[in-house]
Amino acid sequence: MKKFFTFIFIFISFIQIFASEKNTLEFVGQTVNVSGPITGDWLKEGSVTYDKENATLTLTDAKIATTKRGIRIWNADNFLIKIEGSCELNCINAYGLVIGQGGNATITGNTGTFILGNKQSKAGILLGKNCTLTIKDCSLEVNGLDGVCGYDGMSSEVLSVDNSNFTVQSFGKGYAYGAIYDLALFELKNTKLVSPQDVVCKTGRVEDSEGNKFNGKIVFKAEKSAIDPITFIFDVPHDIFDLQGRKVYRLIPGHVYIKDGVKFINHQ
Repeated sequence: MKKFFTFIFIFISFIQIFASEKNTLEFVGQTVNVSGPITGDWLKEGSVTYDKENATLTLTDAKIATTKRGIRIWNADNFLIKIEGSCELNCINAYGLVIGQGGNATITGNTGTFILGNKQSKAGILLGKNCTLTIKDCSLEVNGLDGVCGYDGMSSEVLSVDNSNFTVQSFGKGYAYGAIYDLALFELKNTKLVSPQDVVCKTGRVEDSEGNKFNGKIVFKAEKSAIDPITFIFDVPHDIFDLQGRKVYRLIPGHVYIKDGVKFINHQ
């Protein structure tokens, strides 16, 4: 019996140590523990490298095709995905990018473009509980049966898009699928909705004109603004002022207002 409990203790300790490790990376089904190039028969062109010390994954003109989950990061602590050149990650019947067990990650690359997932991917991006993904200064296209989705929309899943060309398309058929949904917060900074014009960006999802989660293609465009940052707020609170400091009682869609010292665009 003593040996049994000793074994259980060692096993639990091992799990705790493993779970507490920061920035654990799994790339196309293999756990990556050291810095250097990541290779496999799934890499058709270009290169993929990992800098473990700086928690940075770099894709350079990479063309990847796989039936396994593309990128999985857990316990993320300022994890960075850098895009250089034209990159594609096509995952058939699998997720493109999964961030889990809390933390934050950023996709960036102001000279790069990244196509993440295709119409056969389960979802382009899946965010777990207490996870934040920032898409900053890049061009990103996300595809899948679902586009971008969170755990349940109530578990601090945050998607922030900052000065980026961002396209999301969900290919799933039926009400169960959507382009952007089940997030606790979806925010746009220096980025505007281009199409379709009749969708509405809510706090944690994008809805169609009837108030259902939108299923289809959404296009956002980078737009550097003199007002920085811009916060989208979707309710109609009290004590709102225009840019001249005058209190307003009616909000006009697309106009900029001030609430509690913070500028925001009324997007209703």
